[in-house]
Amino acid sequence: AFAQRLAGKRLYVTIDLDCLVNEDVTTNWEQGRFRIDDLVWALGTLRARGVRIVGGDICGAWSEPEYARSFQRFAARAATVTVLP
Repeated sequence: AFAQRLAGKRLYVTIDLDCLVNEDVTTNWEQGRFRIDDLVWALGTLRARGVRIVGGDICGAWSEPEYARSFQRFAARAATVTVLP
């Protein structure tokens, strides 16, 4: 229904990589639940409904954290949680 409402419109698509599961991409943000196949399906569905994808970008990749103060660095390390199987 969402794609149908966009039929005939021009669309700019932003894909945030942290929406994907760990197996498909590595980020240092909270990981999502989608697979790459889900993104392919969504883009294909938009095109099949007559949406013109005129551009796009990808964001949310792993990035080296930079901290202005040593306390920020400490807090980031302290907040890291390791999940054991």
